[in-house]
Amino acid sequence: MNINNILKRRAIILDGACGTSLHGMGMPAGVLPELWCLENPGILSKLHKNYIDAGSDIIYSATFGANRVKIEDKKVNIVALNKRLALIAKDAAASSKVLVAGDISSTGRFVKPFGELDFNEAVDIFKEQVKGLLKAEVDLFVIETMMDIQEARAALLAVREMSNKFTIVTMSYEKSGRTLNGTDPLSALITLESLGASAVGANCSSGPVDMKKVILKMKDYARVPIVAKPNAGMPKMIANKTVFDMSEDRFAKAGKSLVLSGVSIIGGCCGTEPKHIEALKREFKEELNINIEIKDFICQVIYDYPQMKVKAKSYYVEYDETQKLKKLVHEEIKWVKKEELLKNDMVGADIEIIKKILEK
Repeated sequence: MNINNILKRRAIILDGACGTSLHGMGMPAGVLPELWCLENPGILSKLHKNYIDAGSDIIYSATFGANRVKIEDKKVNIVALNKRLALIAKDAAASSKVLVAGDISSTGRFVKPFGELDFNEAVDIFKEQVKGLLKAEVDLFVIETMMDIQEARAALLAVREMSNKFTIVTMSYEKSGRTLNGTDPLSALITLESLGASAVGANCSSGPVDMKKVILKMKDYARVPIVAKPNAGMPKMIANKTVFDMSEDRFAKAGKSLVLSGVSIIGGCCGTEPKHIEALKREFKEELNINIEIKDFICQVIYDYPQMKVKAKSYYVEYDETQKLKKLVHEEIKWVKKEELLKNDMVGADIEIIKKILEK
């Protein structure tokens, strides 16, 4: 399964929460989830398979906090830990076309100048995880729930120094619309794109309604796919327990709204379960049909879901001096006057040629 090819046809669906779901399957409070999963591989495998059955295209390995800062026990081999946990996900997905993302998240410490963790040390910490995940032959990487842009940079550099696999990076934003240390969505987008992120977005901290505000700040500037993995609403304390009470149907409808706002890779975070992903899948039960319209020398690609249309991308179409197709410039652009295009020697394109190029 090629991620970029799928994105030409439809939105990609990720899995839902790991931690909160595992608590519901018997994981006690206060334990290190990664070590508990290693001792209970059958439960972890069941969760992965539940997400696969629900309709996830990509599942995350249970390696969220599998770094040497979070795992303080020096006897634990971090490389081996990441490999073994990722292999549980790979085994669960073996009989399907579902991809496994090697999951990397925060150390829990801020990187200089926001904290005391040295940047190069942070890179080395994340490289241990990357090494183990590569040994398990993960299909892609995801760096998630980052609140410190410096730490996100360190994790992304660790991946890029060891792999060119598709890499998703998602930050967590507060109600203010900024990360805990003050980074706004657009600054994060530009920084992460420049370092080679394959897709950028947001996860955790908020439900889909508040996350939409973050996505809207990115969408007009993004040159990579936008990712959203919201919580099932905002947490509430009920009988001394943290509860996320957004129903799966409400979550799925909010997910559709996120896709209409520019998201092309979507899943769930805290409080979401396989039933939330299954409901999300139902909202997108049919693959997108691509309708291509030529208007004033612009190729406008319309992604057509059942009962809704998403204007996803516009393309300049450029010909050489012999009037043969030279290239499509894959840039999202705003509508411009015909006269402005003529100044740039842009002319109309043949629909069949465009379709062939989009299919590559």
